[in-house]
Amino acid sequence: MNEIRAMIIDDEQGCIDTLSLLIQHYHKDVRVVETANSAETGLAGIRKYKDSLDVLFLDIQMPGGDGFSLLQQLNDINFKIVFTTAYDRFALKAIKYAAFDYLLKPIDNDELTETISRIRSQQQPQATASDQFTQFRNALKQKTVFDKLAIPTLTDIQFIPTSDILYLNSDNNYTSIHLSNKQQIISSKNLGYYEEILDEQHFFRVHNSYLVNIRKIEKFIKGKSGYIEIENGFRIEVSIRRRNALMELLGL
Repeated sequence: MNEIRAMIIDDEQGCIDTLSLLIQHYHKDVRVVETANSAETGLAGIRKYKDSLDVLFLDIQMPGGDGFSLLQQLNDINFKIVFTTAYDRFALKAIKYAAFDYLLKPIDNDELTETISRIRSQQQPQATASDQFTQFRNALKQKTVFDKLAIPTLTDIQFIPTSDILYLNSDNNYTSIHLSNKQQIISSKNLGYYEEILDEQHFFRVHNSYLVNIRKIEKFIKGKSGYIEIENGFRIEVSIRRRNALMELLGL
């Protein structure tokens, strides 16, 4: 990917202008080929450029149809999607579950730079983008239960049932995700990213470096702070300040 061809859809012209100026001034390798201020005109623009578009910056909430309903009208998605929003905590969680990128308004250029860097480094096949949207749509429908987690790695995105995850541990700026089948996935996201997503999914941070699926805990071993033993026999120390909360969660 040399030049990155982008489109912006936002019902606020000021937001379109701000993002366009940031791109124009700081990201010379990105060209905005089209802008639109409604879902209707945005859909027409996407269809016009869909074969050459690399990334769509899409506002979530717009009058006359939101960004989600717009995407549901597309048969194929073969470009990156970056949602832009000022709020809606649940929508952000669903976006993270599907590993879509997002930018919070007002958009910060440092965050925009990181997003464009990811767009350049992760040239995903069309099937992955379609899988992401399917995962995302399912997450929105379920509202409270997310049964799969999209895990971005350096080369692709893997969709893993949360019930298959034993634990996650911090590995510098990356996260190692350990599964029941003994597979290990290295994700390009840090542990805090997954803690925020999985906070309502029976996962608990027992230590600064470990986030554990509490349904996979088989033993609590007493000690100064204690250890837990996962179903694969692996033991993880529980930090002193997290012990009481964990014991309460386990009903001990």
